[in-house]
Amino acid sequence: MDKVMLNEPVFRVQTYSGQSDQHLRNVHIYAPSIIWVKSGVKTVFQESEQFDIDSHSWLLKSANQGLNFINKSSTDNFYSVQICFF
Repeated sequence: MDKVMLNEPVFRVQTYSGQSDQHLRNVHIYAPSIIWVKSGVKTVFQESEQFDIDSHSWLLKSANQGLNFINKSSTDNFYSVQICFF
């Protein structure tokens, strides 16, 4: 039976912010993640489709995936939170 180490983190919270549009390609998602955009919009490109993630929706990604997107600031700076589960 595998041991679970109690001092190892189960998840990590990361934040991202920007004042202008950020075009990012092939961002590797290492662990299953929930991404929430608190202000601004994240336009995600997947194959031939694109969709917008804003403060009213979450993006769920499984591990070992690439992600292409543009972080777009609004009247406020762009700000998002990513919760990674280990």
